[in-house]
Amino acid sequence: LFGVSVALCDLIADGMRAQAEQRARGLRPHNMFYDGICRPLLGRTPPSEVDEHFIYRLLFTIFQRAHFSSYVPIVMLTYMYRLCECTGHALCGRNWQPILLAAMVVAQKVSDDNHLCNADFSTLSESYSNHELNILELKFVEKLNYNLYISPSAFAARYFQLRACFEHENEQLCARTPLDEVEARRISARTASCAEKMQGEARSKSTSSVGQRSKSKAVLARVAMKRGATRS
Repeated sequence: LFGVSVALCDLIADGMRAQAEQRARGLRPHNMFYDGICRPLLGRTPPSEVDEHFIYRLLFTIFQRAHFSSYVPIVMLTYMYRLCECTGHALCGRNWQPILLAAMVVAQKVSDDNHLCNADFSTLSESYSNHELNILELKFVEKLNYNLYISPSAFAARYFQLRACFEHENEQLCARTPLDEVEARRISARTASCAEKMQGEARSKSTSSVGQRSKSKAVLARVAMKRGATRS
C-alpha cells in the first residue's frame, strides 16, 4: 500500500502542477470528474499539500476494514492512470478522493471473487451514500470507455513500479513477495470478462435508448396526424 500511496501522491502532484500552469496561462482547469460529490473519505480532511503518509493511512484504514486481496491496489492504480490518459486531464486536490473511491470499487469487483457491494463501500467510506457511489462508479467506467481489461504484461509493469517505490523502505519485504504469474493471468481474464460484460450492457442501453426515442417520435407523429384529421 505504501508504494501505491507514493505513486498516487506523485500523480496528484503532477495534476496540481498542470492546473497551476493552466491558471498561469489564464485557462480554467478541468476537474475531469463528477463535481457534485467531492467529500473527504472517512471524514478526514486532507492537508493543503497531500503527502504519501496521509494517503497511506487512508488506504490502510479502508483496506484493513474491507480485507481486500493484495492485488486490488495494483488494479485500482492502473485504472486511475488509465483514467488520466483517457481523459487528458489530471488528478487534483478536489477530485482525487472520489476518483480513488470509484477506482477502488471497480478494482475490487474485478479482482476479488467475493467482492463487496456499493452499500458496503458506502459504510466503509463514511462519506458517500449508496446512490452517490452508484453515480461515481458509472461515471468512472464511462470515462474509461468501459475498458477494464488489464493484460498480464500491464499488470506486471504496474506491480514492479509499485515495488520500486517501496524498495528503498524495506528491501527484504520486497524480495519475499515475487509476482504471482498465475494470479496476474487470473486477474487479466477477470478484467477481460468484466470489460466485455459492461460494454455489452452499454450497447444494450444505447440500443434501448434509440428504440425508445424512435417509439416516442412515432407516437408524436400519430398524435399530430389525428389532430390534423380532426381539424379537417
